[in-house]
Amino acid sequence: MTERETERGLITQEHIRNLPKVELHLHLEGAATPEFLEKLSSPQIDNGDAGATDWADLLAFADFDEFLRAYRRVCTALRGPSEYLALFRHVQRYLQAENIRYAELLMTPAIPWHFGVDATEILDALLDETAAFENSSQVRIRWILDCVRQFGPESAERTAELAYEMKNRGVVGVGLGGAELAVPAKTFAEVFSWVRSHGLFVHIHAGEVGPPQSVWDALEILGANRIGHGIQAARDAKLMATLKSRAVSLDVCLTSNVKTRAWPMLREHPLPLLVRRGVPLSLHTDDPGLFSTTLTREYHLAVRTFGFDENDLYRMLVQAAWSAFIPPGEKLAFVENFAAELNTQLISNERFDTAR
Repeated sequence: MTERETERGLITQEHIRNLPKVELHLHLEGAATPEFLEKLSSPQIDNGDAGATDWADLLAFADFDEFLRAYRRVCTALRGPSEYLALFRHVQRYLQAENIRYAELLMTPAIPWHFGVDATEILDALLDETAAFENSSQVRIRWILDCVRQFGPESAERTAELAYEMKNRGVVGVGLGGAELAVPAKTFAEVFSWVRSHGLFVHIHAGEVGPPQSVWDALEILGANRIGHGIQAARDAKLMATLKSRAVSLDVCLTSNVKTRAWPMLREHPLPLLVRRGVPLSLHTDDPGLFSTTLTREYHLAVRTFGFDENDLYRMLVQAAWSAFIPPGEKLAFVENFAAELNTQLISNERFDTAR
């Protein structure tokens, strides 16, 4: 057994769980587990759900389209501030158990609006709860308000305006998610130009199930500061070089990609290629409740499947810190403090620097 293999064998899930971590891609709605939902409400089972008897049945899916339907079903149970707060407290426990120091949570105001519920009231309650949680924990939380492609630019504009209204209370960015192939990026060009001009970060889901051009559009048309998923960039050498040169990081979500069949075979996932090409990236959970995963598990998958060692883990964890939507004046101190804590938890005696 080589020295590298010996060291890799020491990187257990427990070791990774004890490492400080940064979670940048966690949808609040997607954090709901069937067990959480069973306690929250009875499932609405209709004629199209033949054989379904509980939330676990309703949330089963086999591909990306079925996943979106499962996601919508979760949202039917989240009708007001009390349900969203219950889910957020569920997430708080998860963040603490995973030793996460900083998290950016995505929340989609268009969903309660779609059901005729006041999303501003919900977000107001979430931000108050965030402040209280931060005062009693080691976790720092910021929010990204996600737009839904299928709902069009007017809904996105309304979301952007809400994000700006709450900018001084912990909302740091505006995202674009939903069905990636449903509506072209150019439809949202004016909205995200406004977002950038008002000092908010831009987070775009692209290159998950769409082609590399979707990532190009996120960069060139929408001005993305970070890309959600982006794995299809591995099919375009020029795009990978551009992501590297512009220091635009990818939120890679291994379990999500396999379970939605965005990239069906884990062992064929392009993560190692993206790393070799120097594309900035880090690992995240996406929807930990629906995918039955944790951030610990995502990093352990990289170790177990691709032979990543402690150096690889360190670089991805620190890249996550660099990629956080933190103001430039605060970023270096945050990264240095995070890296210093991380260095105390390493198995080897080697100490790594914070260079990007």
